[in-house]
Amino acid sequence: MLRLAKNPGVDVIRNSSRLGRSRSINMACELAGSDDVVLLGSDTVVGPHWLRNLKIAAYRTDRTGTVTPVSNNAGAYSVPRPGLNEAPEGLDVEALARIVSDCRIRTPFEVPIGGGFCLYVKRALIDDIGMFDVRASPLGGMGEDEFCMRALMVGWCHRVDPATYVGKSGSQPSDEPKVSVEACVEGACPELAGAKRALALSRDFELARYRIARKLDWATRSGCKPKPRIMYVISTRVGGTPQTNADLMRAVAGDYDCYALWCNRHCVEVMQVGRSDYRTLERYPLSEPVRFATHVSSEYDDIVRRILVDWGIDLLHIRHVAWHSLNLVDVAKSLDIPVVHSFHDFYSICPSVTLVGEDGSYHSTGVTEGARNPLWRNDPTDTGMNEAWLAHWKQRMQGMLGGCDAYITTSTSAKEILANALPLLVQRSSDFHIIPHGRDFERFTQMADLSDIGQGEPLRILLPGNIGLQKGLELVKQAKELDTSGKFEFHLLGKAGPGLASHVVDHGPYEREEFAERVAAIRPHIAAVLSIWPETWCHTLTECWSCGVPVLGIELGAVGERIGRHEGGWLLQPPASAQALIEALVAIRESTPERVLKAGNVRRWQITHGRSDSTAAMAGQYVDIYRGLMLNGPR
Repeated sequence: MLRLAKNPGVDVIRNSSRLGRSRSINMACELAGSDDVVLLGSDTVVGPHWLRNLKIAAYRTDRTGTVTPVSNNAGAYSVPRPGLNEAPEGLDVEALARIVSDCRIRTPFEVPIGGGFCLYVKRALIDDIGMFDVRASPLGGMGEDEFCMRALMVGWCHRVDPATYVGKSGSQPSDEPKVSVEACVEGACPELAGAKRALALSRDFELARYRIARKLDWATRSGCKPKPRIMYVISTRVGGTPQTNADLMRAVAGDYDCYALWCNRHCVEVMQVGRSDYRTLERYPLSEPVRFATHVSSEYDDIVRRILVDWGIDLLHIRHVAWHSLNLVDVAKSLDIPVVHSFHDFYSICPSVTLVGEDGSYHSTGVTEGARNPLWRNDPTDTGMNEAWLAHWKQRMQGMLGGCDAYITTSTSAKEILANALPLLVQRSSDFHIIPHGRDFERFTQMADLSDIGQGEPLRILLPGNIGLQKGLELVKQAKELDTSGKFEFHLLGKAGPGLASHVVDHGPYEREEFAERVAAIRPHIAAVLSIWPETWCHTLTECWSCGVPVLGIELGAVGERIGRHEGGWLLQPPASAQALIEALVAIRESTPERVLKAGNVRRWQITHGRSDSTAAMAGQYVDIYRGLMLNGPR
């Protein structure tokens, strides 16, 4: 008890003399002020979310006065059989609580009397009928029975929450003989004996026990012990972030059971990640879509609140927030669920996502004029961006971010840009972490053609990914138009943006696992990643290096940061022009030793960072943060 007293929010009250159970309960109820009360036996061990779930069950109806969980050794409240149930080998209280919760029996059922081993009592009930009657049970443990019967007689009801489990090691000692206590209480409440018999005959309890028994049997036979649960929030299933998120979910699967929460404005889905893609477990259509102007939906909030409770989520990790309600963090925090927020772009600064205007200009603190809104193109509530709207946007985003417990991005440059535009992140700098994306490659290859380039041979330049405005589309088009002698040949491995196809050799899109094979067929001399926005990581840069191809980029964001650190290519100074690009390509074409040198640096990256920055290494850093938050709880 002395050890517990050191924890915030814990007060240990010592009586000068023994008061007995009922008097001690009454004193505790008075000390609790206007709050609800839980009577918890000293021989109990609680499982995950026990208190939250009991409170939710208590407030499902106005006239629910008390809620009792199920247990292993609480007489009529025991599962899977009444009385004592020995725990299966290898399953502790936490695992048993998760197994019981997984039975998905989400409707608490009515019983005539609550269980004294763990009893959630609403303050409204205490205010209505008064405290526990010490005359009915002056010293011993039958005061709860009298209290429950008294509540029942004036229109309150008692419920059992079959989704909440509290372990119980044995019987608490009583200060008076059991027979005399029962006789005393039953004399004051003649209905008590019949009420206990009715509890034993409950069909709802019988069904709950059946389902719990089946689940326990399956868990015992399969050896599948449930783990703490993380839910990852995404908006799309394709692209770099969902793929990296899937990598992370697989990599932490040894420590956590992982799920994804997906929303496309019109529908919410709970998903799991398989070997190659996400698969839907539950689907909830929205009657009205989430709109850009408000970015909230009470219907979404209610659905997600139910999902977080039903799936027993222990931590929420937001990877995308677009198309979701901005109340998401508040919903999680109302359930005492810690929240991690990752930044994979700059949507939190500006809905342009990349901080690039329609004219291709870069704005580090957000675009006010000519702002693109790529994620909400067809939303009629998008009325355009101006300085006032942008300031309001940042204010709302910081309001949402303020409720998060930790922040993660993938590069120093991304962290600096975010902190510069959102002052909250400066104030919370100790909670802001940098974790580079990890990737696993079966093998590294050397696909770059490092031979001398003949007089009539073009410099073959690989363009990986989907090349639109932000990825340097205009630079490539203009450079190719300036290349009247055909010294350069751009090979697109991805999707071509408007007007680009006629300027490149178009090899079409690729699947992640076939990238190396497709690059081998092209045999490029170099690659070019010409992003005009400061990418937070850049998977295509990693993929090019995995194939041994040095990369020409622009000194912006993670592309500039990574190429500069590892010297695995060349950098143009921003804002890069087509003429500057041509001049750089001419110099690269004419210097075989320079290309060999850069390819050697890429090879050095392969045998160092390429190997060490694996998904397992990435997952280890995330797990450290997850464990800290789950141990210490949300802010």
